[in-house]
Amino acid sequence: MCLSGHNQRCAPGFLGETCQFPDPCQNAQLCQNGGSCQALLPAPLGPPSSPSPLAPSFSCTCLPGFTGERCQAQLEDPCPPSFCSKRGHCHIQASGRPQCSCMPGWTGEQCQLRDFCSANPCVNGGVCLATYPQIQCRCPPGFEGHACERDVNECFQDPGPCPKGTSCHNTLGSFQCLCPVGREGPRCELRAGPCPPRGCSNGGTCQLMPGKDSTFHLCLCPPGVSSQGLSCSPSLWAGQDVSLGAFSPS
Repeated sequence: MCLSGHNQRCAPGFLGETCQFPDPCQNAQLCQNGGSCQALLPAPLGPPSSPSPLAPSFSCTCLPGFTGERCQAQLEDPCPPSFCSKRGHCHIQASGRPQCSCMPGWTGEQCQLRDFCSANPCVNGGVCLATYPQIQCRCPPGFEGHACERDVNECFQDPGPCPKGTSCHNTLGSFQCLCPVGREGPRCELRAGPCPPRGCSNGGTCQLMPGKDSTFHLCLCPPGVSSQGLSCSPSLWAGQDVSLGAFSPS
């Protein structure tokens, strides 16, 4: 059945150059499970105006989760209930691969590992590193131990943080240098008076700074050495490194 006009246009349900074929997509059962049907007309074998003896075929576009010529087969669920070890929510990424969003206290690609760091086992500002099967706490300067629980008594170190002729007082996570008269600064590194004629030793640079009662001078030392007032000398206190403590959670 055809509608009149220069370009033939078929009535609903018919296809072909002369509307000689029924539309296969009229059969609602062709594409299953909600798939959509599209009729495919074969190319003419003869001149363009000659009718094709070949009947049209069809193609099904399937909904997500189904496949097959007629969308009759269900794809394997990429997110089965056990994929995230029942400790997280599974969702499909743009790449089509599953990904787990784990519940608190669990981590890993499939939420199969206990996340001990979620309990904040490191104290005194320590940072927890989940290095299975142990946990490491990256301790800030002034603390040590498996969980950064111990205060470092810097005054017991040799050499100590305070220069000779001064007293060292330990504080939580740090220390305090008790300076004699004529010295100031966190490590008593400031001395009263102008810069010495020969400057600072070991490549240091002398700088004048205002003090409480008078002008002080300070030796600015290059990397690897520390200021000892009038000089620059190698010291482990020139650059403090954080410490690592490792332990297995119980």
